[in-house]
Amino acid sequence: MTEPRYQLTEDVQLAIAASQAIATELGHAQVEPEDLLLAALRSELVIRALAGISVDARALGERLFNAAPRGKHFHSGQRRYSARAGRPMMRLWKEAKGLGQSHADTISMLVALLQPPPSRFLFLFRRRVPPFWQEIHRVGLDRARVIDGLGHPDGAA
Repeated sequence: MTEPRYQLTEDVQLAIAASQAIATELGHAQVEPEDLLLAALRSELVIRALAGISVDARALGERLFNAAPRGKHFHSGQRRYSARAGRPMMRLWKEAKGLGQSHADTISMLVALLQPPPSRFLFLFRRRVPPFWQEIHRVGLDRARVIDGLGHPDGAA
């Protein structure tokens, strides 16, 4: 039996394209997970889904944009995706499958991206949580809450 092939919906394709512009605006040399997350928060599908769990995606996106790390690479042109951005995008397919979707949409993308950076280095040394992720924690937005809000109480994804 072959695995079904998952396709990206138009909203994911638009979010991925928008992440390029966000990376440029923030001065990032590469597209980072934060850029992808900011782009996903602009999707109408995500805005409606987060409204269902009492999170204002537009306001959160604005606060996250202000808290996002800034770089010094303001040149125009295509940016590559960092390894940090690639990992959650690979999880996108797993999340879509877990949510029972035949196509990966921006909800799957958001769920895949809501894995914060590790809080420890080598399991011993605590890392400071970046302001971007502190803001996400402050509103209580995480993978489980989004999945529960979609009506998937088993947390499958």
